[in-house]
Amino acid sequence: MPAEIIDRTPGGMPNGPLRPLDGENTLPDERSAAIVDETAIAGSPTGMPPESKSGTFPPAWPGPFRRGDHDMKYVLHIGPNKTGTTSLQHAFNDNREALRGRGVEYPGPAWGHIGQHKFAKFFRGDDPEEIDLPGNWMERFRAETEGSGAETCVVSSEIFFHDSDPEKVATLFPPECTRIVIYLREPVSHAVSWYQQWVVTLDVSMSLLEFVDVETSSLSYSDTVRKWSDSFGRENVELRAYDRESLLNGNVVADFANLIQPGLEEIFSGQNNVSNPSIAGNLLFVKRMLNCFIDEKESRSVKLEMDELSNLDPSFIGRIPVGQATVNKIASLRGRDIKALEENFGLHIKPRDKPFEAPAWPDQDRLAEDFARIFAEARAKEYKIVPLLERMTGMFGGA
Repeated sequence: MPAEIIDRTPGGMPNGPLRPLDGENTLPDERSAAIVDETAIAGSPTGMPPESKSGTFPPAWPGPFRRGDHDMKYVLHIGPNKTGTTSLQHAFNDNREALRGRGVEYPGPAWGHIGQHKFAKFFRGDDPEEIDLPGNWMERFRAETEGSGAETCVVSSEIFFHDSDPEKVATLFPPECTRIVIYLREPVSHAVSWYQQWVVTLDVSMSLLEFVDVETSSLSYSDTVRKWSDSFGRENVELRAYDRESLLNGNVVADFANLIQPGLEEIFSGQNNVSNPSIAGNLLFVKRMLNCFIDEKESRSVKLEMDELSNLDPSFIGRIPVGQATVNKIASLRGRDIKALEENFGLHIKPRDKPFEAPAWPDQDRLAEDFARIFAEARAKEYKIVPLLERMTGMFGGA
């Protein structure tokens, strides 16, 4: 059967709105560009969403939570994507018992694998049955968390930032005893890292510049922060800059843990909290070409295999080169938003003004050799990506 080239919008963009992905990386180091994913709430246990409120946010994390009718304090880490969310979720999921010993409950995989993504999906309007939420899930969640004996419940999903309705989220997490934590990344590095993740996880074949046009037109830090502040109160929204200089120990896991409880970061000391580093180099280029011949479901099915293939060569992980013109374009398109963020919410994000230096992609001198290595490794391990690669190479007379 001849290979089918998947229909998509101009530039290789799959149909549908821009959306976050479930895998994230952490802040830049030498090998990875980063230590540095409408339903009515009928019968909600807390009734209708609260009215919008405002407040002046102090420079430091405030003292005790304001208590209402609930004994549990909630901390919602809402991303966004590409700010170490996967690393943070892995770290907290892997240390649930140690956290519980310090009075901190991190809900288990039943609520969304390593992060509580089912909550965020529900509050963006997903059908509860499709995301495997039982009809009485709110009551079950409350009973599980408030019956754990912990003082604080931590919930994490990057989907909250992009898609969930804060007013509806407030029906489960009462604003009077909930804190929202948001890490915001410099927009150039954020856009580039996001692009790499999309190529790897979805069937995106567009160029970086095409992606920038889509991404920058659909993302506003300041508007999103305003919505969460209106729903939960400005005093209950903690904004953090996602960069080494700002984070405790230059690490988002330690920084977040310390916000929850000073000293809690000790639980994660000595652990490798880096998850889902950015794929780059010729491996990323091969995947971008492959995306012209596969659909999104097929692409998602080989995401973990791509992560494993990245171990074949150091050049397969890290940054991709980004020229000055692209840096300038992103900075220009996002400049007003970043200025509004500082003026309205007091968070300064230092803009990037220099290009990214990184190995060429594609590296044409090595492309044939690297493709042969990727194909051979995939065949040896009987990866699901093999027939997809064969579909692509069949269009050109075979591998």
